[in-house]
Amino acid sequence: MVDEFRLCPNKLYNFLGLVLPRPLYLGEKSLITSLLAAAASVPVTPEWSPTVAIIISASSVVALLLTLKIDQPQVGPKLPGLPLSLGAFIGAMAFGHVIGIGIVLGLTNIGRL
Repeated sequence: MVDEFRLCPNKLYNFLGLVLPRPLYLGEKSLITSLLAAAASVPVTPEWSPTVAIIISASSVVALLLTLKIDQPQVGPKLPGLPLSLGAFIGAMAFGHVIGIGIVLGLTNIGRL
């Protein structure tokens, strides 16, 4: 099968012999410059405080309450005392932390925190 086509040195092939698109090469200097520009534009993040903890905890509780509304929250290993599975609980806590971090960064950006 490999003999059916000729390999060109300027093309990339996958393991089946199909031609892959060339990756975009930005060059080392321009890539480093764009990374430095992105790092310079990162806003100042707040230090940990009880206010930050309350915001992230509240958003995690809201995400946990929203998880109770899914179709099958008890699929998988069960948690004692909660009508959720372990996967649903971990997913709700992760989602709550992401939402809480967004709220904290948004409040910091507008100067309220």
